[in-house]
Amino acid sequence: MTDEQKEKIIRFRSMGRGYADIGKELDISKDTVKSFCCRNSLTSADILVTDDKDRCRECGMEIKQRPNMKKQVFCCKACREKW
Repeated sequence: MTDEQKEKIIRFRSMGRGYADIGKELDISKDTVKSFCCRNSLTSADILVTDDKDRCRECGMEIKQRPNMKKQVFCCKACREKW
């Protein structure tokens, strides 16, 4: 597992995402994600989701959705391309 994947796991868990969802997005096993989270105190009991706002998949920044438009999943073009 790369350092970048570890950072993304930490970010995604702080956003309240599940092990399977994270593993699918990072193309690693959900059990690998779960083991990493348990070793680093990132289990659901340790994480409190502070809001239910839409956040960028890459950087975690809040996204303001526009009415009557397709839901955005990235805050900017740079994050979309980096993803």
